[in-house]
Amino acid sequence: MGEVLRSLSAPLAFLLLAVPMSLLLDRLGYFHALAERVLGERDSRFALWMLAAVVTASLNLDAAVVLLTPLYIRIAQRAGAHPEPFAFMPVLQACLASSPLPISNLTNLIVQERVGVPTSAFVRWMGLPTLVMVLVGWLVHRRSVPPLGRLVDERSSGDRRALVWGSGLTALLVLGFVAGERFGIRPWVVVLLVDLVLVALTRHLPLREVPLATALAVLGAGAAIGLLLEVVDLRALFVSAHAPGILQSVVVGSIATAACNNLPAVLLGLHYVDGGGSRLWAYLLAVNVGPALVLHGSLAGLLWQRTACRLGVRVGALRYSAVGLRVGGPALLAGTLALWAISG
Repeated sequence: MGEVLRSLSAPLAFLLLAVPMSLLLDRLGYFHALAERVLGERDSRFALWMLAAVVTASLNLDAAVVLLTPLYIRIAQRAGAHPEPFAFMPVLQACLASSPLPISNLTNLIVQERVGVPTSAFVRWMGLPTLVMVLVGWLVHRRSVPPLGRLVDERSSGDRRALVWGSGLTALLVLGFVAGERFGIRPWVVVLLVDLVLVALTRHLPLREVPLATALAVLGAGAAIGLLLEVVDLRALFVSAHAPGILQSVVVGSIATAACNNLPAVLLGLHYVDGGGSRLWAYLLAVNVGPALVLHGSLAGLLWQRTACRLGVRVGALRYSAVGLRVGGPALLAGTLALWAISG
């Protein structure tokens, strides 16, 4: 159990600090100012969808949720469009596009560390399935995304200051995510530094926005998984002669993620899935995409809900699952078929 809880400590620290950071950036006026400059007169819906995919894959899913959710909501509000479909873009891509590189998802880093697979293996096994899922996800989700009208020009004198400071801190955040690990700097430390600067700029300390209850709930789920691993042998769920390896791993991975959270789920699966083979990649694919189906499936989903709610987009667990099943279900099926084609 101690091993599982230690694996959750850094992600939970990130969660506790990232929610206030998003609030402080918005209080600074950064997302309002950035929205003014993102949209012109042409339709940018597909560009926003692909931007979320690129940010997720090249940085990580938490960066996509923290940085893009407020931006997309502000863009929709400024353009007079219903914000919910735009708010869903970052969290859906946090699931669909978080598999091709180790940095894309903490689950990938756990697999790389525990199994020892190189970055090239992630690209080879997960690159095509990710591309297929992103495209299939857009074909489904675009039906619910309204056109964006022209923005009303209501720029204030504070926009330039907010844009300069916000962009600089965002660049620092991205640099810290990408290069920090090489120097032993964890992502939550980078977020803490950005938080301190933002508190000084805004003169506001958002203690009420720290999601302590959410973190404790995830910690409890992790403890339960740790105890389960100590007392129950679940090998029969992962190894069966009566089901195709890839399909079985996807089903078990999806169920494990829905039952608790993707971080305990990946730690659970690595006890039983052979390293480097198609079962491993199928299980990881399900663990990464599974959080699209249930809100508590990842810390990114919980972080997204808090961020969106603060900006007026309130999405409950049932609504989240309805959208996630509609978009993530077909995407996961398509990704599984693509993975099967590669393994063959």
